[in-house]
Amino acid sequence: MSLTGYSYDQFNNIICFRKRHEKVFVLKDEIIMFSINGRKVDIHTVRGRHTINATLNDIENNLNDAVFLRIHQSYIINLKMIKAVKQKDGKRYIEFHHTDEIALISKNNEHKLYELVKTI
Repeated sequence: MSLTGYSYDQFNNIICFRKRHEKVFVLKDEIIMFSINGRKVDIHTVRGRHTINATLNDIENNLNDAVFLRIHQSYIINLKMIKAVKQKDGKRYIEFHHTDEIALISKNNEHKLYELVKTI
């Protein structure tokens, strides 16, 4: 354990973002998804939600992590947090562990998702 409270192995698993006048550190493994909220982005985590001044393109370009996937123009998700992919009223969506929130997924990106994970 280091002075920061994180183990040295966890440093590659941390992202830092600016939230108003502070910088917040979040473990990537605790992020459920990123979603558009007007001109801002909400970061949904197992501990709550943060709203930051950014675009999903900014986040997608800076994350550079195979565990996160842009599944829709409004969502980037953590693949480790997926509970199920469902369909209702002609729309496909993803349900997650640790939250009741959902994220829409386009048909093309659903195929990409299935290419990334094993399907039995």
